[in-house]
Amino acid sequence: MLEKQREDEESNEKHLIHLLTLMDTDGDQTITFDEFAVSLESKEVVDYISALEVEISDAKVFFQMLDVDGSGKVDIIEFISGMRKFRGEAKSVDIQMMIHENKKLFKLVSGLVGVLLAQEDDEYD
Repeated sequence: MLEKQREDEESNEKHLIHLLTLMDTDGDQTITFDEFAVSLESKEVVDYISALEVEISDAKVFFQMLDVDGSGKVDIIEFISGMRKFRGEAKSVDIQMMIHENKKLFKLVSGLVGVLLAQEDDEYD
């Protein structure tokens, strides 16, 4: 069973590499959001993503979640690990999107709280 699982993972990884290659129009082994968005118009890419059981309801948020380092580009490691994470029922993608959005919201609220506390300190000085 373990051998079969390893073979399935290797096969899946090869499919993900091929998918990234289809999306990577400039051949730099990374994809930008523009490349990602344009590739979602390709039937071949959409079929690949469907076969992987990944549902993309919001391309921009999905790309941001793949772009772990925030560089504006998704490399092969980010792509494979992200696509594995989102594989399966749409519920898991939705949960990952909510986590991503919550992290962004937390950063925003934390920044606002910091500004408000600084203003409050200035008022008392």
